[in-house]
Amino acid sequence: DNNAPERYKHILNVVENYHPEILCLQECNKEQHANVVSKLGEKYGVATTYHENGSTFVYTPILYLKSKFELVDEGVSWLKDRYTGTNTKSIAFAVLKVKKTGESFGVINLHGAICSNSYTGYENFSKSELNAQSNAWREGNVRQIIELQTDLEQRYGKIPILHTADYNFNSASTPYRMMIEFGLTEAEVSATGSRVTGIKTTHTVGQKSVEGKSIDHIFYNAERITALTHFIGNEEDSDLRASDHLPVFA
Repeated sequence: DNNAPERYKHILNVVENYHPEILCLQECNKEQHANVVSKLGEKYGVATTYHENGSTFVYTPILYLKSKFELVDEGVSWLKDRYTGTNTKSIAFAVLKVKKTGESFGVINLHGAICSNSYTGYENFSKSELNAQSNAWREGNVRQIIELQTDLEQRYGKIPILHTADYNFNSASTPYRMMIEFGLTEAEVSATGSRVTGIKTTHTVGQKSVEGKSIDHIFYNAERITALTHFIGNEEDSDLRASDHLPVFA
């Protein structure tokens, strides 16, 4: 039951069960927009649906509860460092205002680059060559994240900014260290209350994941935001059947 139509109901169950105020997705193609995002339209707004050509769907959409937040600004760009033969690697942002308080905050969501022998031009790369290219691209991804946060701060001041993604890098990597050196921290290691840590966030659909380092993270500036909890869904049936990545919540 790994095909997308069998997983739609489980994805929607995950959203219903966790009821996130902000929901960030990756690899969200035309069919996912039609069968998942559109089904959430009564409660959730979408910051950016299409790229600037007006027809290519954003594969990294940011959704928000319309009852709690007002959309102030939004946008999406392609990752500058990536394989260009797919539409999956984009970086989206939203600036939202809390209706109750008038306070603004930002959200940045992306899908980190990876290099594969299935990509045209990389069929004959060795494993070490693929890893080197992937790491080089992902370091570029982090530089683009830093550029985007810096731009948002210039326009809106030192607002809280949440960073979410399937980054395709773990805590032992250079890109992760670059995020920390920029001044960001991660909920998995810094949440002040309950934390679920040490679980690989990638797994076989329908099966529980194993111990390991995650590649899906929620980062933020600790001087502006306090993470109260961190959770990786690795127990509920829909958590395991929705995707080959586990839901990550803070």
